[in-house]
This record gives sequence, structure tokens and C-alpha cells, in this order.
Amino acid sequence: EGSMIRLISLLMAILFATTLTAASKDKKSLTELGKICFSEEGDPQVRVEACDQARMEYFDQNAIEKALKAATQACALRSEMACAFAGAVCLKKKDSHKARAFYMEAYKINEEHRDSPLGINPYLAKTLYSELAKMLLKGDGGPIDSKLAKTMFEQGCEVEDGKSCTGLGIVITSEATPDFPRAALFFNKACDAGFGLGCFMLA
Repeated sequence: EGSMIRLISLLMAILFATTLTAASKDKKSLTELGKICFSEEGDPQVRVEACDQARMEYFDQNAIEKALKAATQACALRSEMACAFAGAVCLKKKDSHKARAFYMEAYKINEEHRDSPLGINPYLAKTLYSELAKMLLKGDGGPIDSKLAKTMFEQGCEVEDGKSCTGLGIVITSEATPDFPRAALFFNKACDAGFGLGCFMLA
């Protein structure tokens, strides 16, 4: 639960930095933001920004359910960061089924950007992929999917997330034909990234 709280805080910080300029230029009330966010018309990006601003204000007020509602709307408008935020809130509420669904949506949207000029959001990959991969390995919130979990660990490790590199190494050592030298490479990468468990696995 503590890691999820940190995830929420980190996601909020990134989103705040993203929307700060727009918010300072045109400060709107929560009522106005809500109308834009939940409107069925208008520019989707403008609606997402309104949802994000409303969500941040609700979160600051500890109005978690209202923040979740705004995040859910932004997620439906294809905001991967909002989907991740909604997933973190649901996991904190012990609703692993909804958390996994939101996390999966965040993952899919982020990966859709992989071949675009901007590419994936590496910050999201670092904070989300290992958490979601662990859920898939354990069957939390849905069926076990070891193959996709391994892929997520690989993708997280590509952006130098120590947790993902360690998870990938552990998966490799648990396979029917373990490749210990290959696993050690990932443990070493995790250790280089400053993740202590990766260093421990090399001992």
C-alpha cells in the first residue's frame, strides 16, 4: 500500500508539471472544470486537461472518490497517466480487479506510443510496468499471464527500472530451463540502477 501511495504522489507530480502552464493562464473553478471534463463535446485534449486539473484539486482536498471519477473520465479519453492514477487508487482501496483493469489500459495506451515520434512515457514504464507484471504473475485481479508479465519486465528493464530488471531475472531463473548467466545480467543491471535486491541476487 505504501508503494501505491508513492506512485500516486509521483504521478500527480508529473501531471501537475504537465498542466501547470495551462492552469496558470486560465484558472477555472472545479464546477467549470467538471463541466468541461464530463462534456460529450469539445477537444478531447482540452477535456483531459480539465479532468486532470479537477483530479489534482480533489486529490489535494482528500476527496478521493471525486478524484477517481475525474481520473476515470480522463482514462476513457485515452490518458495513460490518468488510467495509472485510477489503478493506484483502486489498489489502495483493495479492489485489485479494477486496479488491474486500469493498469492494463494505461499500459496499452503507453505502448501504442512506442513507434510514434514521442515514444512511450519512460516514467510511466518505470513506475507501472513492474507493479502490473507482479499482479499478472500472482493472478491478482484476474488470470495469471506469465508471458505478458515477462514482456512487461523486459520493457521496464529497457528504461532502466531496477525492479523490472530484477523481476525479469527472477522469471528467467524460474523457467523450465533456467538461464542463470542471462539472469545475472539483469540482476547486475538492476544493481547498477540502484535497486538493492538486484545486488543481493548477485551475491
